[in-house]
Amino acid sequence: MSPSSWRPRLGAGAASPTVLSAEEQQSVARRELRNTVIIFPAITLLMLIVALVSFQHSLKFAADVDSLDAAVQCTSNPGDSNCFQMRDVSITRVDVTQSRYGAEIDDVKFVDDGAAHELSIGPGKQDSSALRAGGSAVAVLWRGRYTQLQVAGTTFVTSDNPVGERNQFRTMAWFGILLCVGFAAVVPLQVRIYRRRWRPSRSSLD
Repeated sequence: MSPSSWRPRLGAGAASPTVLSAEEQQSVARRELRNTVIIFPAITLLMLIVALVSFQHSLKFAADVDSLDAAVQCTSNPGDSNCFQMRDVSITRVDVTQSRYGAEIDDVKFVDDGAAHELSIGPGKQDSSALRAGGSAVAVLWRGRYTQLQVAGTTFVTSDNPVGERNQFRTMAWFGILLCVGFAAVVPLQVRIYRRRWRPSRSSLD
């Protein structure tokens, strides 16, 4: 037996590779296309619902945002809801944590007129190195909430600030809309790929 005519033999337990025919490949592609047409629109609809709910929830902060923008510093009546107080506070502790997306979150503990308080500062462009235990700061107190913390000339927006809360939900809404556009673009693209691949050629029709 010549070397050129020799072919390796598969053992009894070896599985021969499966070669799909053109009809079987088209059937698999059709099934994948059907799954795409069903799954991706469902995900798009879900993302659209999340975006609409997030945007609707952001509108709830509109009145508080307008009130905070229109507020002035209190001069005589600290209890007036239309004004804010500038409170001198002392920072006692700063705990730095990471969000699920890797962003830095600072939990600041401070003392205002002998009373201990705590606020959270989300990720931002400000340098958070100014937040340190033993430092002094000026806190903005509005309607019983500390909305800002000013340290060494840097203003930090707290989690109790309605502007930050509104922007957070608006960001979620825009992110959901972008996902909707991305998922919605997959379906026509997949249909086009399927048609180009399995469209009968002119020569096969002749």
